[in-house]
Amino acid sequence: RAQYSEDVYLTSKSYQGEKGVYFGITVKDFAIYYNPDRSISRNSSVEVYLSTFGKMKMDEYCVNLRVCPTDNEGGIYFESWIEDPTDPANMVKWYFEWEAAVTVQGIINTSECEGFTVEIFVPWSTLGVETAEYIQYYPAFNHVETDSVNESERTFVGIQGCRVHSPSTWITVNNGGVYNTYEIYNTYMKTDPEVVIDGKLDEDVWKGNQTIKYYRKD
Repeated sequence: RAQYSEDVYLTSKSYQGEKGVYFGITVKDFAIYYNPDRSISRNSSVEVYLSTFGKMKMDEYCVNLRVCPTDNEGGIYFESWIEDPTDPANMVKWYFEWEAAVTVQGIINTSECEGFTVEIFVPWSTLGVETAEYIQYYPAFNHVETDSVNESERTFVGIQGCRVHSPSTWITVNNGGVYNTYEIYNTYMKTDPEVVIDGKLDEDVWKGNQTIKYYRKD
């Protein structure tokens, strides 16, 4: 749960299916504002930062999805971004296969609103894998109180302790629940049954292997 105030907050759910990952995100907010002259992150919107757990090149599969409602008939504005491999602090717009839908509870661009709900589907291929045992994600929302073109009038609200460019701080989940990353790490690692990582080198596989000796030359 990402909370701006007692009455303004985000809750999220996720589901890992055969074809990809699904998210159900609800933003409770007293007013939802959209202005086409503002960028998506400066309108009332949802952001999801997503990767699979355990990928070595996190910058290649760290996807930022952004969705906001544009009217009361289910119209949406959505786009996807990815980290620049040369500069992880920089996000660049990218085009991925994914789908989203939005419903608004109330009347957009008025104070007669209770919030909005976002449903998202991300195929496994978008994340560069066939499937994944766990995913890591960070749901957040942008709270704005007017439809002014002034892009500074917004508050980015994320879950406490999560940082945008630090996937290790994101939520680690699968269909079984939410996990502490360090608790699942050892169960996530799979080794061959004939080798035990214990530092002893006493398995049969080591007996026939060539030993390389290295001598330093001053």
